[in-house]
Amino acid sequence: MKKISTFILIALVFSIKSFSQDPHFTQAFSNPLYLNPGFTGSAGCSRIAANISDNSFPNDFGNNITASLSYDQYVKFLHGGLGFNYVFDCQSDIIFNNSINLFYSYNIKLGKDMILKPGIEAGLGIRHFDFSDFRDISGPNFNSTIGTKYFFNAGAGIVFSWKNLVVGYAMNNIVRPIYSNFSNYRIPIRYTAHISYCFDLGKGFNLTPSTIYFHQQYSNQILPSLTLKYKYFKVGASTSFYNELYSIAAMIGFQNKWMSIGTSYNYSFSNPGGIDGGALELSTIFKFNCKNKTEKFKVLEINNF
Repeated sequence: MKKISTFILIALVFSIKSFSQDPHFTQAFSNPLYLNPGFTGSAGCSRIAANISDNSFPNDFGNNITASLSYDQYVKFLHGGLGFNYVFDCQSDIIFNNSINLFYSYNIKLGKDMILKPGIEAGLGIRHFDFSDFRDISGPNFNSTIGTKYFFNAGAGIVFSWKNLVVGYAMNNIVRPIYSNFSNYRIPIRYTAHISYCFDLGKGFNLTPSTIYFHQQYSNQILPSLTLKYKYFKVGASTSFYNELYSIAAMIGFQNKWMSIGTSYNYSFSNPGGIDGGALELSTIFKFNCKNKTEKFKVLEINNF
């Protein structure tokens, strides 16, 4: 019975997790390269961004942690930005995803305060399955791993910036690689569209409404948010509509010319009356080497999630 229960559990995990969508970050604009390759080099400085999200809901199985680390900078002789991004995603302590991608974007100045930045990304993905936690109840002959899959992936995006407006569109997983050793399932393309506008309210206040739309296979997600910034401090709130799931999130942070730190808590609901739990996320951005004259290529800083 223990073996039967174990394999039923494993089957359920595969049916739910192995065909899951790409991970999402609540503070999406604090992870600019992951959101859209067009943001590569958009700060006009060297930039390091780090994010970690703990999605281990109370009624979920195991740990669900997603982390990201990226670096990008403007390169004058290339007339654009270069960068890289590393993402780690743990699903229920069974499925482990790692990806590292290189980025390039090209700066096109269309007019005064008007910038267009197309960007591309390409890299390696690694997907690993580990059932070693089930060895004790499944017997010594149980195969604790189902292997590791390596695959190539790519994406592209574009960002348009004009005065206080930023609009973008991106496509990820455009080569649709197979990422499993035991099936021909291909990663579905992820489509992203986003828009933000910063209202200057005067006396150190500004207000930034934003909306992000994700579409991947059968899932659709809309994330409207609103952030109020006063001098160096910001607070925000957002909601998310994801098929039959919805959530609310609150964020508080600090931001100046050189750094941004934010923490957010996302509370997720299923159908009315059902509660999935919460997810805590931390984000940091550090900028340096800002002495190069690239202000004409700089995309507006988004004071948002």
